[in-house]
Amino acid sequence: MEHFAHSFIITTLHSAWQAFLILSVYYFANKLMPHTHPAAKRDSAILLLLLQVFVSLFTFLFIYFNNSIHINGQWGAWVSFSGSTLLNRFSGYLIVVYFGIVFLKLLFLFYQWDQFKKHCGNSLLKPGADISFFTHAMAKSMGITKRVKIWHSPHIHSPLTYGFLKPVILLPISLANHLTIEETEALIIHELAHIKQNDFLLNWILLIIETLFFFNP
Repeated sequence: MEHFAHSFIITTLHSAWQAFLILSVYYFANKLMPHTHPAAKRDSAILLLLLQVFVSLFTFLFIYFNNSIHINGQWGAWVSFSGSTLLNRFSGYLIVVYFGIVFLKLLFLFYQWDQFKKHCGNSLLKPGADISFFTHAMAKSMGITKRVKIWHSPHIHSPLTYGFLKPVILLPISLANHLTIEETEALIIHELAHIKQNDFLLNWILLIIETLFFFNP
C-alpha cells in the first residue's frame, strides 16, 4: 500500500507539468490557427484533457513498476521515487487526503445533480402537439435514435438539455408566449444538436476529470 501511495503522489506531482505542457500545446495551436472552427477547438480541448488522463495513468504505471524515475536537475532530487524521504513519510496521509477530497467533491456534485432533477422535474407542462411532432421529426432527421422528450418548465430561464440514454429538452414556460414558431423551432434544433453530439455525457466526463485533477490550476 505504501508503494502504491508513493507512486500515486509522485504521479500527481508530474501531472502538474504535464498539464502545463498540454495546455501550452493547445494555446499555441490556437494562436497559429486563429480561424479554427469553434467545434474543432472544443473537440481538440476534450481530446487533450483525455490525453492528460492517459498520460497520468501511464506515468503512474511507469513509476509503480519501476524502482525510480530519474530526472536531471534539482527536481530529480525531490521527486525521485527511491530518494524522497519526505514523500515516503507522508505519502500515506496525502493519498488519504486526496481521496477524501475527491469523495466529498463527487458527493457534492451528485447532490447538486439530484437537486437539479428534483427542482426542474416539478410542474412540467406538455408542449403543444406541433412542438412535440417537430421535435421527434427533427430528431429522426438528424439521426438521433433515442426518443427525445420535450417539456415546458417554470423553473428555468433558458433552454437546456439533460440525459444521455433518455434525453430531455426543457423549454422555459416564460418564453412560450414570446417566441414565434420559427424561433421555438430554432431553439429545439440547437438543443437537438447538443444531444446529437452527446454533450451531456461529455460534460459529465469533463466534470469527473476536473474533480480528479482538482489540485491542478
